[in-house]
Amino acid sequence: MTENKKTGMIFAMKFTLTELQRTE
Repeated sequence: MTENKKTGMIFAMKFTLTELQRTE
């Protein structure tokens, strides 16, 4: 469960970074 949560947070961070880069 802890690992799954970590993966989810990392995925969210990567997704947010990608969206920010696309906006630029």
